[in-house]
Amino acid sequence: MNIGERLKTVAKWRWSRRRKKTDDDIRKRWSIKGIARISLKLIKGILLFMTVGVLLVLASFAYLYFTTDAIPFDKMNNIQFGSTIYDKNDEAIGVLGPKREYVDMEKVPSKEMLMKTFVAVEDRRFYQHGGIDYKGMARAFKVNIQEMSKAEGASTITMQVARNVVMGTRQKTYKRKVKELIVSKKIESQYSKEEILTAYLNYIPFGNQVMGVKLASKVYFGKDITKEELEPHEIALLAGLPKAPTDYNPYHDPERALERRNVVLFIMAREGLIPQTELKKYQEKDLGVDKAFFEQYFDVNYQSYTHYILLEAQERYELTAEEVTTGGYEIYTSLDPRIQESLDHALKDDDIFDHNNEIDAGATVVDPKSGEILAIGGGRYYMRPQPETKNKKETVKKKESVQLPKGTSYMPSFPLRTVETYIQPGTAIRPISVYAPLIEEENYDEYSVVRDPAAYQVEGWQPHNTDGRIYGDLPLKEAAAKSLNINSAWTIEDQLGAETSSTYAKNFGFELEAVEKSSVEALAMGHTKKGVNALDMAEAYIPFANQGVAVEAGGIRKILYNGDEQHLPKTKPRQQLDEQTAYYMTRILQYHVSVGKGKEARIKGHEVAGFTGDNGDRSVGWFIGYTNQYLMSVNVFNMLSGTKITGDNYPAKLFHTVMSDILKDKQGSVFVNPGVPEPTLVRAPQWLTLKYVASSRSVKLNWEDYSPDIMYRVERSTDGRTWKSIGVTSAGQLTDTQVGARQIAYFYRVVATGPESSTGYYSMIKAVSIPSIMVYLDDGESEQSSLEEEVNAEERAEEDSPGEEEIDPSGEGESDGEEEEPEESEPPPTEGDPEPPPDEDTMDASDDQPLRE
Repeated sequence: MNIGERLKTVAKWRWSRRRKKTDDDIRKRWSIKGIARISLKLIKGILLFMTVGVLLVLASFAYLYFTTDAIPFDKMNNIQFGSTIYDKNDEAIGVLGPKREYVDMEKVPSKEMLMKTFVAVEDRRFYQHGGIDYKGMARAFKVNIQEMSKAEGASTITMQVARNVVMGTRQKTYKRKVKELIVSKKIESQYSKEEILTAYLNYIPFGNQVMGVKLASKVYFGKDITKEELEPHEIALLAGLPKAPTDYNPYHDPERALERRNVVLFIMAREGLIPQTELKKYQEKDLGVDKAFFEQYFDVNYQSYTHYILLEAQERYELTAEEVTTGGYEIYTSLDPRIQESLDHALKDDDIFDHNNEIDAGATVVDPKSGEILAIGGGRYYMRPQPETKNKKETVKKKESVQLPKGTSYMPSFPLRTVETYIQPGTAIRPISVYAPLIEEENYDEYSVVRDPAAYQVEGWQPHNTDGRIYGDLPLKEAAAKSLNINSAWTIEDQLGAETSSTYAKNFGFELEAVEKSSVEALAMGHTKKGVNALDMAEAYIPFANQGVAVEAGGIRKILYNGDEQHLPKTKPRQQLDEQTAYYMTRILQYHVSVGKGKEARIKGHEVAGFTGDNGDRSVGWFIGYTNQYLMSVNVFNMLSGTKITGDNYPAKLFHTVMSDILKDKQGSVFVNPGVPEPTLVRAPQWLTLKYVASSRSVKLNWEDYSPDIMYRVERSTDGRTWKSIGVTSAGQLTDTQVGARQIAYFYRVVATGPESSTGYYSMIKAVSIPSIMVYLDDGESEQSSLEEEVNAEERAEEDSPGEEEIDPSGEGESDGEEEEPEESEPPPTEGDPEPPPDEDTMDASDDQPLRE
């Protein structure tokens, strides 16, 4: 056997022994004894882990128990519950949070029934447990498991006192929950049950930013409980609120409040607090509340703005209403007190709304450069009672995502119209879905010609203009000034396409259903299922006023907690439109205000750009306008049926009132070109004069040279129908030296074109007679009807002469070659036969009267 074979034999032998040993180990390990040994080790490890865990929990609990501080009851009056709000100048303007009035229960005539009712409703075992109701916790746990939801709570009155009164921190953490249990035990060991109940009744939330039973009685019933006795049904209403102050708020949802109150009355009868025989009597009483009591005891200055700040803090900081209003934050805002006061005063001015109590409004003022919200309106009836109307059914839709948060008591129950009322944008969407994309995508400007065609239909829909007229071809700024329905539909369908229009609407923040993205009617008329609020529209118009840059509108500049600034998630500004597009849009919107539908919004000494809108059935009106300093968005809507609303009445009037007030002490403002080319005005030249020079057999033409960017093409005709170009110039004059010796009459006209000879611009025609020369020239009249009349006259003349050469309205006629004389052609008749030229060398024809075909 050689060495190689011996090595193989040794390797096989070693492998077999190792395998045999492994098999033996496996059999021993999985034998009964082996399994028992492993299980014992595992149990020891688990027990050790659990022991260490329990010791750590106990140590943590002991640490928290001895380090947790509770505010003594005698110092509770010094507690700062709310967050301080600062304006744009860093001046404190108020506290965002609940208000309260402390009361000594010994001075309350209704003390016994009041205390017993709250115990019966909130904590039936209050006098049996020591702060923590373990039986109640077990029962609540069982019910919640069965219902698979948080159907029942287990907080005792003592625990609510710990949570709402004596805790040193407002932050929601598991550590705080443990501290709450510890504080509850400490409270029970240091204070009597009556003292605990007194603290509870003084600091429990009752909705509408009210804490404590004394102020709640004033706000809901107008009663001072130290001087007047509460009725059983009034006590029942108060006792039913702490469970869910917003859900059962009598000002916000009186039906649910009534249902809850009657449940409490049933409990009171069951507990013997009222006779069973009187239960029905009290249940049939009305709530007995009045919003006038609320306004009497609350300062409403800046209330709508602080209400909005509360909503924004929840949305952008992900803070709860309770955390914001009880957390002691310092919230720095962009509120401008003077503008806010002006807006609040205007919304309460019934003269602006013709004393019509069936309409309401929302409005906001923002800085278009930064997006900072300077003022925000709550509505005409925010924080005050609304007059009775014949029909109480409100037709304004609300968006579910912005309803008042449920289960908290720190939100005002009055709807904040500017952000909580969502309505259709109506025709106020057109600057975004029609005009801006036309300028940005198709290189239009305010002088570009667009169409308002007759008998126009699209997708089975035939739009009609509000005034019933058809305007044919007209400049874009005129179509926008009149906000023409037909033109808007034609522009989307024939010029842009619904896809482009809907893309712009989406980029500007409008939410469109799938079917609306391809609907010309939805895009032209703003008939969208998902509405917008006044703040949305303000943010959508910001790029027009901010050189095309879009910025997010917001009221919070920063939030401090214990001196540390909280992270504020802000979106970066973005270039939404080209600078030139934004400037051209401002010019068009300025024209809409100066001569168009928005004339009610004009402000003396200040240039204003803006746009009106309505939703077709005249139940909603919009006006969004701006100067170079402020942008204001207004919507006015009919809560009932009857009053017709358009953007050029109530909304424009409200804008004018507020903006005139806040601009009255400021220097006149104008819109400044940011450095882009001005749109070129091309129109028919005016003031044409002619001079015939007999010695040189020439005609000198002079006319208004109204822009250095305009080119003028002079054309001549022998019969007023067939035209020949005789020269192009950028000046306001030209001499025709090709006058025939025997010709006694010529026709002239001057056609103005843009610097690039763009099509779509044309001149009007009129006739001027001179002794030897008949001249046709551009009219320069501004009325569109004159253009249509004379163009129609030309067309009729062409139909009468089918063999003649067609006149090119754009002026792109023949520029060289001799003009052919039509056979047996006579010039248009004049009064009498033309006389030969006088003996003088020159003849001035500028004063002759025009002739028309």
